[in-house]
Amino acid sequence: MLYKHIDTIDFSSCETVIKNRLYYHLLNNKYYKVWEEGTVLWDRKIGDLFLLATGLGFYEGLAEFKTLISDNGTCVGYVMDGCECPMKDTGGIITGEILRHKNKHDFSVFKNASEQDEKYQRFFNTLKNRAQETGFFYYDLVQSNVADLGARYGIIDLESVAHIRDLFKIPQYHLDNLPADYLEFLRRLYNERIGIWNNGINMKLIEQAWSMSTGGIGFKPYYSVVINGRYFEGERPWETRWAQFNRAIDWNGIKILDLGTCMGVVPAYLLKFRNINSATAIDLNAHHIEATKVVRKAFRIPEEKMKIIPIDLDNSDYEEILGYDFDVIFCLSFFRWIKNKERLLKYLSNFENIIFEAHDLDGDVVSTFKDIGFQAHKVLGESRIGRNTVKKRTMYYFSKTLLDNLLILR
Repeated sequence: MLYKHIDTIDFSSCETVIKNRLYYHLLNNKYYKVWEEGTVLWDRKIGDLFLLATGLGFYEGLAEFKTLISDNGTCVGYVMDGCECPMKDTGGIITGEILRHKNKHDFSVFKNASEQDEKYQRFFNTLKNRAQETGFFYYDLVQSNVADLGARYGIIDLESVAHIRDLFKIPQYHLDNLPADYLEFLRRLYNERIGIWNNGINMKLIEQAWSMSTGGIGFKPYYSVVINGRYFEGERPWETRWAQFNRAIDWNGIKILDLGTCMGVVPAYLLKFRNINSATAIDLNAHHIEATKVVRKAFRIPEEKMKIIPIDLDNSDYEEILGYDFDVIFCLSFFRWIKNKERLLKYLSNFENIIFEAHDLDGDVVSTFKDIGFQAHKVLGESRIGRNTVKKRTMYYFSKTLLDNLLILR
């Protein structure tokens, strides 16, 4: 993403200016959105949410923009290319023909659209997928914010995003204007990710765990997470990973081993919400081990149910220490950090089921596991690397049994 300082933009050459914050340059075919000082959009929190949604890739397939406008280090807007002539009667400027109604206050853009329409389905499938992947959703579906781009629909007014934790803090008139199926999806997502966590978790200890440096950029926590409706900042959204595997297997009674547990979130969530039998979490980093212990205590998990072992897989007899009594092994973005990879693969070959997130093995990971006896596999999903909008990591489920006999639920 490129940054352009606001002082370098010649707004005086723009043919159309709306409310001192929307600018359209016909000659350069550009649309500028600048957040007006003194309005709620100038609020740093709104800007941070917009940047976080951008970094997580929320706008992929929904809006095309590559440039942000900055002012003294603060993001104050963005630039969109390829805009058509603005629709002055509705006060909107978009990349394409606007979806208009005679009454510009009629916000039900898709009121008369057929749900069987392919373009309609693609648009809302993209909105739902981005919400599932990032935890953010778009709520301002007014007619002047939706563009018909020919092959697909797109959006403008890009800062009208919120985290799913704030779904019911959005003004009611916005929620009333969302299509029923989209709103129902958001409510289910809210209940899945927010409502479920009201299970006696000690929030003071969660605060303590998320105050520790556990591998995130800038000595921050590795995971961002929402617990009991509260957002805790981190490099990678936990909800994305959880959504990929939490219902992929019949977890009841399963014993897991989590290699490179980081904060212990994988075993803690599976023990708390999926009724696994037991978990062993290992890591080399002392900060990670301490954070994992705090998370275990915060989730009120008995020590005998969730063992935490500090161990160096390159300098220990870990095969004897850990043993082989596990049903599923987690190896999420961990393999890269092991020097003796052949030894670890030999150890993994003793188990029936592996959930593996590729780090730098994407091209060879399937053949690598096939060579050690895992004949069946399923791609559970992809997640972005921190706030990088391009690179992604793939999560696989490997099994030694045939696909028809896998533990997969969906």
